[in-house]
Amino acid sequence: DLDRDRAHEHHRMDAAIADVLADSAPVDGVAEHIFVAAALQVAFARAASVLPAAELKPIGETLCPACGGPPVASTVVGWLGAESTRFCACPLCATLWHYVRVRCTACGSTKGIGYQAVDGGPDSVKAETCDSCGSYAKVIYQNRDPASEPMADDVASLGLDLLLRDGPYRRAGYNPFLIGY
Repeated sequence: DLDRDRAHEHHRMDAAIADVLADSAPVDGVAEHIFVAAALQVAFARAASVLPAAELKPIGETLCPACGGPPVASTVVGWLGAESTRFCACPLCATLWHYVRVRCTACGSTKGIGYQAVDGGPDSVKAETCDSCGSYAKVIYQNRDPASEPMADDVASLGLDLLLRDGPYRRAGYNPFLIGY
């Protein structure tokens, strides 16, 4: 029956969207979920792009003011007039929001902050670790590498995640393109 097939397909899509937003995907559905994540990014970015910036209100200091999502990473920029300013980057809507440096992007603590990097690796990506909540998030130094981008460089620096995987810190934000990692 065609109606039953359509209802089943809508249910599968709703489940895939929920999985992406929860950073959880079944191993056999990772490829499908990556396409769903890309579609969600387009929809969220489009919606965020028409929000009046002056009317945005902070939801929480560590959450995106446009959609409420947690940051995927933060970036220290080299923009004229904003040199060395830090911004958090939303993995869903691509919004950047100002965030104080040397502060955990997961819990907001300034105590027990440390930085980890791959020995001999680029100095443009580090993991900011937090002893208060036991998490880490990447900091992308765009002021050192102007071609860097938070989402892409988060994926490109998977080696840093693998280095930290067996340590005391867990990854704070999520990147929909690392689903299944």
